[in-house]
Amino acid sequence: MSTTEQAYGREFVSEAMSQIGNVMIGREHAKFAGIVMLAAGVNGVFAGGTGKFKTELALALPNLVHDIYDENVTEIPIQNDLTGMQLIGGESVFEKEVTSADGVTTLERSKTTLPGLINEGTQAVVLDEVNRGSAKTTESLLGMLESRRIVTLAGARNVPNLEYAVATMNPHEAFEVTQPVAHATVSRFSVGAIFDRGDRAMRVDNVVRIGELPKGGKIEPITDLATIHKMRREASFKQIPQSLDRKIAEMSVDVSDALWDEVNLDDGEERISVQARKLARVITILSGETVVNDEAVNHAMGMIISARVGMAHSDAVNRGPAIVSQILSSTA
Repeated sequence: MSTTEQAYGREFVSEAMSQIGNVMIGREHAKFAGIVMLAAGVNGVFAGGTGKFKTELALALPNLVHDIYDENVTEIPIQNDLTGMQLIGGESVFEKEVTSADGVTTLERSKTTLPGLINEGTQAVVLDEVNRGSAKTTESLLGMLESRRIVTLAGARNVPNLEYAVATMNPHEAFEVTQPVAHATVSRFSVGAIFDRGDRAMRVDNVVRIGELPKGGKIEPITDLATIHKMRREASFKQIPQSLDRKIAEMSVDVSDALWDEVNLDDGEERISVQARKLARVITILSGETVVNDEAVNHAMGMIISARVGMAHSDAVNRGPAIVSQILSSTA
């Protein structure tokens, strides 16, 4: 595909699924979730057990776009000794009293400045195993996740080129010093996919098919940022019928209540509704439809619920998909 013929809408989904298939077998729902995340420019999370290709999928997404450059993709292996300052940069001021030979005491100050792993040129952020970091570390990312701004003691700065952030996590890795992800952080992730174990037949089939992956398989770019941004702009004008808009409001309240009941997650219906409308409109573009419909809304809500359950439930690998299905069916 030439750089003047960029994949759009349904073609974008088809081409992206094909390219991701060069590095990952199965998990079609997770591949589509990643495509929606990229197209919408929102934050996403892949939650599941070890060795399920979560990180491979996260790293594949930016390669679909010509002008998301490798040097601007910040991959952060979160560890329990990583500090917020290392992530986003900032200044620390140290003070100490110094007494001279003649008995005069003065206060000396020194300043340390760190640039941070995430900077003004960052286009995509991969937070690998995000629940291995401390609560303070992940909370330092809230500004970046919400408004694409980093706030430090040295002042605020924008991350103007950031398209999205994607996190991976293994919800039940207690032996790896993992931490619960703060509710405020969880709510900033719009799109989620849970990599559950699946039944035996599917697992065997996937292992067999791994041998079909091309050696040195790589992702070829299929579009550019101008086309991605065009899809987002067009999506923002997609009409939501009044009756369906009311349904989104009702579902948002019901989903908020269900998340509290099922996973003890405190997340407001206001943010859920904003995310649902945005995702439903983007899914409409990717589906080639003219008006947002029930299917797009339900698909959007499913991704939102998956993000919350995947990050907030310690047994999301085994129970997550059933909980997502239960919440979605009871609120749709």
